[in-house]
Formats: sequence, structure tokens, C-alpha cells
Amino acid sequence: MDKNILGLDSFKYNVTRISLFLAIIITFVFFVLRLLDIIPRPSLATLNTTSLLFFLIAMYVCLLKCKNKLYTIQLVTYFVIITFITLQTVIAKYNVFLPVWVDFTILTAYITTNKKIAIIISVYSLFALFFIKLFNLYNIDAFSFMTLIMSLVAFSILGFLISLQLDKYAKETLEQSKKLEKLALIDELTQIFNRRAFFKIAQKLLMQAKREEKTLTLIMMDIDHFKKINDTYGHKAGDIVLKSFVSEIQKIIRQNDLFARIGGEEFVLLLYDTSEKDVDAIVDKILNAIRNMHISINENTMIQITVSLGIYIIQSYNEDNIQQALINADKALYVAKKTGRNKAVYY
Repeated sequence: MDKNILGLDSFKYNVTRISLFLAIIITFVFFVLRLLDIIPRPSLATLNTTSLLFFLIAMYVCLLKCKNKLYTIQLVTYFVIITFITLQTVIAKYNVFLPVWVDFTILTAYITTNKKIAIIISVYSLFALFFIKLFNLYNIDAFSFMTLIMSLVAFSILGFLISLQLDKYAKETLEQSKKLEKLALIDELTQIFNRRAFFKIAQKLLMQAKREEKTLTLIMMDIDHFKKINDTYGHKAGDIVLKSFVSEIQKIIRQNDLFARIGGEEFVLLLYDTSEKDVDAIVDKILNAIRNMHISINENTMIQITVSLGIYIIQSYNEDNIQQALINADKALYVAKKTGRNKAVYY
């Protein structure tokens, strides 16, 4: 799942940046309070605080310059913070704020990183606390120790649930985004590309053909006397005809050919690097297939249709805009309709 599309990575980046900034503020406050002797300052504790402060500032600067290394910065930062808090717990036993910082760090890790990294950080934190207790490095009673452990576990579970919810939201948003994208590029009735999608894709194909010195063939199609079908049988019958027409064309064309509906009964087919002989074969197949169609409108009504084609072979080195090519194909289509319909005319 591409979370960049959803802005989830951007959200995690911003939360990481805010968290790092808060960590810098907290560490700076610790540093100042130690200097003022408001918090007693064992030399090692002061050294740890000073080192962490410089480390966090370095990570913050790195984060601003290296967004592509987000998870690496997060992983290193959280491990260093947990290690610092563990050392402070041993050295400065009276800092009640430290357990709260552990919980905050764990929760932030789940929100800003992926679940695997966060679980590793949780396990590391639990291991560090049990290590302290096992070797009696921190003189704490059993009740307080269990409260600390339960708090860490609770915040790990809370963070995990938040992470799951973020992933669920990301998945739902991605699906919604895909639906909206499809609605923007796909014709609702026929389920092929619409006019907007055609110009977007065709222009890219034209530039590709120009680079590779290939030719493109543009075939404009117009269902003959379509208005008469609507007037005689109704718009529902017209919809059936359009869908049947599209289905028949799709049986003939290749999978990589660009087929789109650009108007009511107007369609366009773009063939990439196709010889004139092959174009003639495809055109003949289209004309014959449409002539031989029998479209059931209702139980008692069966109709037949024909199609007129306007064909323009694009020499890509002479063309820069697909719009002009479409105009040329449309001129050929106009001639086909004016000279009897049910035929193909080359520009």
C-alpha cells in the first residue's frame, strides 16, 4: 500500500518532528535544572543529559534535511532515548518524571514508526527495566515496579491499537482515492477510458513514440444514425447499443491499444507502432464485426448498427500535440459520414 499517496508518511514525519522538538525542550529543561542544582546533578547524569541534548538536536537537523531516512532516524532516536531514560533511572533515582517519559516515548514510537520497530522498542524497554530490577540497580519496591511495567505494557497496547487504526484509515483512504481516480478517468456507462483519460495517456504515448521514432494510428469512430436509435427506441436502448458496441470492439483490439469514449456516440482508438497492413486488417475487422452485430433491445426488438471511421496515421516526429491529430482524424470521419457512412476514410 502506498501510504505516501494518503499523506500518512507526511503525518508520521510531522509527528516525529514535533516529538523530537518536545524531547529537546524536555532535555534542555533537565539540563538547566541540573545546572541550577534544582535537580541534584551527579556528574554522570549531567553528562548523559548534555549528550542527549546534542544528539536530539543533531537528529532534528538530520530529519529536516533527510526525509527519506525517516525510519532510520526514528529507530536510532527512540533507542537512544530509552537507553538515556534507563541510565537516568539508575543514576538519579528520584526523577519521577522518567517513567512518564518512557510511556510517552513508547506511544510516540507506535504512532510514528511501523509496528515492527515499535514492538522491538517496547521489548527493549521492558528488558531494560527487568535488567535494572534483576541486578537491584534501582531501589524500588515491587508494587512500584509492577506499576511501571503495567504502565509500559498499557501504553504499548494503546500505541499498537492506534497504529492499527492508522493503517485501517490509510487503507480505506487509499481505496476511496482509487475509486475517485477511476471515476475521473473511466466512462461510467461503458467502463472504458473517457475523454480526459484519453488526452492524458495519448499525449504521453505521443512523446514516447517521438523518442522511439515510432508511428501512431488514430481511429475516430462514430456510430451511424445513433440519434435515430435514441429517438425511436429511447435512451435506455441507446445505452445498450453503446455497451454492445464497446464490447465488440474490445474483442478485436489488442490489450495495449488505447480505446476511449470521447463523446456521446464517438469513440477513439490509438494504435502504437502498427503497420499500415495491420491497421487495414483491424479496420476491416471493426467494420465487419459491427455490421454483423445483432443487438437485443428487448424481447421483441433486435437491431443492427454500422459505424463510420476516420483514420489518421501520426508521424510522431511531425506532431507535438495529440489534439491536432484528433482534429485530422475527425476530418476524415466527417468525409466518411458525408459519403455514405459504414466505411473508413484515411486522412
